[in-house]
Amino acid sequence: MTSTKELEREFQTLNNPSTDPEAQHTFAQRLLDSDEPAVVRFHYELLRHRANDLFLAIVRDAFSQRGAAGEKFLLQMLEQEKSPEMLADVILILGLMKSSAAREYSLRMLRSPQEEVRHVATFVLGWVGTLDDLEKLEQQLLEDPVPKIRGDAATAYYQVFNRIPESREQAVQSLSRGLSQERDEDVLASILISLQDILSKRFGMREDIEEGEITGDVAKAKEKALKFLKRNS
Repeated sequence: MTSTKELEREFQTLNNPSTDPEAQHTFAQRLLDSDEPAVVRFHYELLRHRANDLFLAIVRDAFSQRGAAGEKFLLQMLEQEKSPEMLADVILILGLMKSSAAREYSLRMLRSPQEEVRHVATFVLGWVGTLDDLEKLEQQLLEDPVPKIRGDAATAYYQVFNRIPESREQAVQSLSRGLSQERDEDVLASILISLQDILSKRFGMREDIEEGEITGDVAKAKEKALKFLKRNS
């Protein structure tokens, strides 16, 4: 078995933006060769190296493949970790694992004073939330002071609907309230995209998922959506 010292040396060599991502993927998979506590902790501690976004994502995604041993370790770290960025990563990985604890901790973290933690908790709730959680999502949509997180909540409604079609009516009602009161154009765009997808109705917005871009005339789309919602209320 490769020692953590050897893994550390290899990591330092690969932790460079010019490194071939294939080599980084190979390293990340080698981390999974052992569930020994020292290796699991070493893997976790690598997430603190945040200068190289791509390598960080590769290492993080690999941790989500650790199964029960990784999940147990992450649940312990939720009670110990002080770094907001690391807490956000723990919630994200639990969500990727489809851990039964992901919903509980996402709900708990929605009121974190740390923006990054609320950001991740909100979109992970879209992956794992239930009908009982839609009111919490509405609080994020209508009350969070950070536009990005209000946008996350808008997108999370569609994620819940995609898994639980019975959420349609409540999701549309909440998104309609958000549409009426929101002033930030990016958040409005996210609300409109979710409404379009849930209602199977085009209001004039387009989303390029690969590029992460939403285009369209937000003002016109909002007016069209509000008229449609009023007619069908």
